[in-house]
Amino acid sequence: MPRLRSATRLYSEGASAAPEQQQAQSKEESKHDKATEATPAAAAAATTEAAADAVPWYLRSSETYTQLNPALNEPIPEFPENAPESLKTLVTEMIRELGFTNVTFIDLRNRTPVSIFGADAILILATGNTERHIGRGTNGLITFIKHNFNVVPSQEGIQTSGFLKVQRRRLKKKAKKLANADETFSYSAEASRFANNWVVLDTKVDSLLVHMMTPEKREALDLEYVWAEDPALLEEQRRLQLEQEESAEADLDHQQNQQSSSSSPFSTQGSIRGYHTYTVNKRWFSSQAPRLNLTQASSSSNMPPVPNNNTQKALDIAAIKGDYKTAIALAQSSADQDSVLKAHINYLFSAQPALLTNESDVVKSFFSEFPKMPTKKDHRLRLQFLVKAHELNPSVFRLRALEEHLINQQASGLLVDIADVELVLSAIVSSKEYDSPDKTPFQISRKKSRVAYYMFKDVLRPQGTDLSYNIYQLLFRLWLDVPELSLAQALKNPAPARDETTGEVIVERVPVLTPQAVTLFKFLRTSPRRMNQSVIYLALTAFANDNRWSYFFNLWHTIDKNLAFDNELFTRVAALVVKSGNCDAMLTFFETILQKQLMANPFLLDKDLAAIVKEGLLVLDPSENGFKHIREAVSIASL
Repeated sequence: MPRLRSATRLYSEGASAAPEQQQAQSKEESKHDKATEATPAAAAAATTEAAADAVPWYLRSSETYTQLNPALNEPIPEFPENAPESLKTLVTEMIRELGFTNVTFIDLRNRTPVSIFGADAILILATGNTERHIGRGTNGLITFIKHNFNVVPSQEGIQTSGFLKVQRRRLKKKAKKLANADETFSYSAEASRFANNWVVLDTKVDSLLVHMMTPEKREALDLEYVWAEDPALLEEQRRLQLEQEESAEADLDHQQNQQSSSSSPFSTQGSIRGYHTYTVNKRWFSSQAPRLNLTQASSSSNMPPVPNNNTQKALDIAAIKGDYKTAIALAQSSADQDSVLKAHINYLFSAQPALLTNESDVVKSFFSEFPKMPTKKDHRLRLQFLVKAHELNPSVFRLRALEEHLINQQASGLLVDIADVELVLSAIVSSKEYDSPDKTPFQISRKKSRVAYYMFKDVLRPQGTDLSYNIYQLLFRLWLDVPELSLAQALKNPAPARDETTGEVIVERVPVLTPQAVTLFKFLRTSPRRMNQSVIYLALTAFANDNRWSYFFNLWHTIDKNLAFDNELFTRVAALVVKSGNCDAMLTFFETILQKQLMANPFLLDKDLAAIVKEGLLVLDPSENGFKHIREAVSIASL
C-alpha cells in the first residue's frame, strides 16, 4: 500500500500543476498571435512554408529530368563524313539508353592498305563505368540490333555473372586440395574479376565494330593511337591538350590559393605555420636547385617549385623512339627505370640492328640498367628484351636463355604466370634457331617441342589453374609444317594445280600434320567458341593439304552448329576444297553443304564465291549434266 499512496500523491501533484502550465502556454500563444498580426510579411512567409509542407517530398525537386539523367547530358559526337544511318542509330542508343560515354570513331575506310576488317569498317569506341555496366550494355545493344536490323551480332570478351560465380566456386574447390590454396584462389579470382573490362561486338551491320571498355582498360589499350593514320600528329594534339588542361588547372589552383591565403590565420608573415612552411621550402629549394637548374628568382612564392613535366614528357618520348641513351640521361629516380628499359626494347624494334651480340652497346646498357631488386614488371620487360634479341640473332641469344630467365624469376620468389609462358612459347614457335637445310620440318618441330617440354617441366606454373587456350593453340602451330596448299593461293587462284606433263589434277601433297597436332586438335574441337579465327584457318588448310577430309568437314559442321554463319569463312572453305582437286571432297561439299546453304539463302553466292564454285564444277562436272540448281545460282551471281 505505500507504493500505491506514493503514486496517488504524484498524480495529484501533476494534476494540480497542469492548470498552471496551461495558463503559461496560453499567454505565450497570445503573444505569438499578436506578433504575427503585427507583421504581414511574417504571415505570408508562414503561409508559404505551410504550403510547401503540404507538397509531397517527391514533387518538391526543382531539377528537370534532363538534369537528373546524366545520359541525356552526354553529347553526341560528330559522325564521320558519309557515315551510314545505322552508325547514328547505334551511337544514339548507346549514349541515350545504355549510358556509354566518351564515344569516338576510328574510320578505317579508304585506308591503304585495306585493314583486316574490310574496306568499309568503322570502329566505335565507348567507355563504360564498370565491368557490370559493360556486360549489361552489351546485352542491351545485342537485343537492340536483333530487333532493329534483323541480324545476330557476335561478341567476344563478355562473361555473365553466373559463369564467373561458377568459375570461382570451382577454382576454390580445386585450390583447397593444394598447399597454396589461399594464394592460388586469390590470384584466379582476381584474374576473372576483370572478365568484362573489354568487349568487342561485331554488329554485322555496315561493317560496324563496337569496342566497349572500362576507363582503365581504354587508357591502357589506347586504340586511337594504334589505328591512327598519323601517330605523330595525334601525339602532338594530345600534348597541346594536356598543356591546356594543366594550365587551366594551375590557374584555378592559383586563384584558390590566393583566396585561401587571404583568409587563413596562418598566412600572415611571422606566423608559426608560415615560418615552418618557409623553412621547408627554402631547404627543398637549396637541395634541388643545382640538380634541376633552378634559381631563387624562379620561385615567386613560399610554395616549393614543382618539377617541370617537360622532363617526364621527354623521357616518355625517348622511350617510345628507342633512344635509350637519352632516356638514361633523363631518368631521375627508380620510378623512371621502366621507361629506361622500354627504351632499350623499342630500340631493337625500331633500329633493327644487323648484328646483335652480347658485346653490343644496347645489350650491355640494358643489363647494366636492370635493377638489382627487380619487380615482376621488370622481369617481364627483361623477357621481352630477350625474346626480341632472339628474333634478331637466334645463334647468340638462344631459346635456352628464355627458359633460364623464367627459372631465375621463379627462384626469386615471383610467380611465372600464363602470360610469361605464352610469350616464350610464341618465341619458340617462330624461332629459326634450329632451321637448317639438312633437317626436315618434322625434325625441327621435334627439337622445338623438346624445348617447350623442358620449359613446362622446369618452370613451375601456379597450381590450381589450367593452361590457357592460347597455349594450346600455340602448341598446335608448333606441331605443323608449312603446307603446300595455302589459303592465300586458293583465294587468288582457286583452280586446282595440274601436272605439267600429264595435265592431271595434283591431289597428293607432302603431309604437314603430326600425330601430336591431330591429338591436340581433337581437344581444341571440344570448345570451338574459344578457337580464334587464325587457328581455324590453319587447321582447315592442314587438313585439306593432307586429304584428311573427315577432320575437315567435322570441323566445318562443328563451327556451323555452334557459331553464326560467316560468309567469309564459307568462301575460304570452298576455296580450299576446290583448290585441293579432290573430287570426293568437292562432291561432298556441293551436294551437302552448298545445297543446304543455298536452300536457306538463294542469294548466298557473290562474285568471288561464284568464281570458286565455277572452277570446281569444271573439274567435277565438265559435261555440265548435273548440279543445275548450283549452276543457276552461279549464273545469277555472275550477272
